[in-house]
Amino acid sequence: MEGRSFGAVHMSLGAVTFEDQQMADAFAELFGAAQKRGAFTSFDPNIRGPMIAGGAEAYRAKVEEFMGLVDLAKSSDADIEFLYGQGAKLEDVAARWLELGARLVVVTKGPEGAVAFYRPATIGTTASVSAVPPTTQPNTIDASGKAAPVVDTVGAGDTCMGGLLFGLLGGGGAASLAPQLAGGAAWDDAAAARLSDILKHAVAGAAINCSRPGADPPTSEEVAAALAGLACA
Repeated sequence: MEGRSFGAVHMSLGAVTFEDQQMADAFAELFGAAQKRGAFTSFDPNIRGPMIAGGAEAYRAKVEEFMGLVDLAKSSDADIEFLYGQGAKLEDVAARWLELGARLVVVTKGPEGAVAFYRPATIGTTASVSAVPPTTQPNTIDASGKAAPVVDTVGAGDTCMGGLLFGLLGGGGAASLAPQLAGGAAWDDAAAARLSDILKHAVAGAAINCSRPGADPPTSEEVAAALAGLACA
């Protein structure tokens, strides 16, 4: 990687990857080198329980060790339950990941949307913003913002992650939160408001994806149009 520059490094791996120590070491080396060069790093554990031979406790240790190399950690509530057990509080897990090094922790909750945890300028506290899908159960929305049946949930989490990365890095010309994530800038009120807007768009994108067969994420233009249609309804 010498002589190369990176705008972002994104890692979304199944459990089997960290099960292999050689692979785990390779990704740790990659992320460590990327962070030293000022890259924005993100990580989704993307747990596949049946593939984890060593059990949840051992794998949790691997995930936590990796948090020191991560700016954005995104996980589903189901993956957190696998790692920390039934009844684990999302805010407690997020606080631990933030303490271990992550700058932002986002937890997706299926039809309930997502919540993002961060540490604001006030030291020693954890704050959060949340977003719920602009839907009425059991329906989702399509790209026009109209109610539509859920066709397929495959790719919803990946769509949400893509929307997060797009927004956090200033996609579409909007304000980037790279200074807070990779530059160490404080999470002030303006950054928190921007984060809330990014999360809203990411959750809406995931909802639109569910109106289509297979993993078929919407474009940023489709998400904006759907939200605009909802606002006019």
